[in-house]
Amino acid sequence: MRICRLDINGFRGIKEGSVTFPEHALLLGPNNCGKTTVAEALALLFGRERAVTRQLSDWDFFGGTPKADTRFTLIGTVTDFGDGTVTDPGQFPDWFCGERGATPVWFREDTGEVLYAPDPPLGTKLAAQIALTGRYDEDACEFETVRYYYQGPCDPFTDPHFAVPLLRQREMGVFVLPCNREWQDALSFNSSTFLKVLREYGAVPGKSIDDLKQELRSPDAKIEDATPFTDIIQLAEQELRGFSFLAQTDKLAYRPTQLDSLAVMRSLVPHIMGDVIEYLPVARQGSGLISLQTFLLLLAFADYNRRKGRNFVFIAEEPELHLHPSLHRRLATRIRGLSTQSIITTHSPNIAAGYQPH
Repeated sequence: MRICRLDINGFRGIKEGSVTFPEHALLLGPNNCGKTTVAEALALLFGRERAVTRQLSDWDFFGGTPKADTRFTLIGTVTDFGDGTVTDPGQFPDWFCGERGATPVWFREDTGEVLYAPDPPLGTKLAAQIALTGRYDEDACEFETVRYYYQGPCDPFTDPHFAVPLLRQREMGVFVLPCNREWQDALSFNSSTFLKVLREYGAVPGKSIDDLKQELRSPDAKIEDATPFTDIIQLAEQELRGFSFLAQTDKLAYRPTQLDSLAVMRSLVPHIMGDVIEYLPVARQGSGLISLQTFLLLLAFADYNRRKGRNFVFIAEEPELHLHPSLHRRLATRIRGLSTQSIITTHSPNIAAGYQPH
């Protein structure tokens, strides 16, 4: 499956517009021309999890002054079901499952049109449409979104609609690499992307985490026993017992984490081991290596999905950031080779040349 078309209405700086995508698409242009808006729209519409979570704000609505009746709507058209030649929606019951599923539509590759007809017009592909509408709730001062199968213009906050199951989003396999990603956390357990890849692989080191948790609870070096630090701790314990905050046998102990599994995982920081320096945090490396972490992690996930026969749509904003130009062409080759579909924004002529745009 791939995303073949995106329609945008009232989102960020785009009042109304559409863009069609081939199997591998490159968005190339000057700053502030809308490349990031397209990537953000795709992330909101198809991304179940993102490398970096961004909350909606007033500026996600065209004009920046949303009212109670203001809406933005994103409509994505998905095609290439199966081998891309099947036009019978009955062969894909998970998507076109009666009235609660997607309505079959038809995509014409040469013109980028979406056609609405009961039977496939000549030269078209079977397609489904997913929409996401956002609004600002003035009473609650909150932003809300609804994702649903698109069956024509409607307001899903007041009109009947059919929600898109999370399983369909997962099946799409969309991952987004935003340009404002937090580089230093990419290979740590603080990264939702890292955790998702581990879960997909079945590679979360549960027993090792539990063993480490037990070691941290009973370390050989007990900081609270160090003199004269222990004297201060004993005075504090005495005062706490006087106010009934500690039982008579309770003591204060200092450990490097909160000692539950999640806290232990979050305290783990990736290091590089070498001959000259035994341990060096990855976050203290050069910006090129740091910025490459998330990208390499997602490529590993893409390779895993490819070997499992699963879909993987890779959307990346300026993946070449902080990398030497000599690596850009290789980057483009890896993206194209491992993704079912890729949609890239870039300022790099080398990546553009690697995508061979036309």
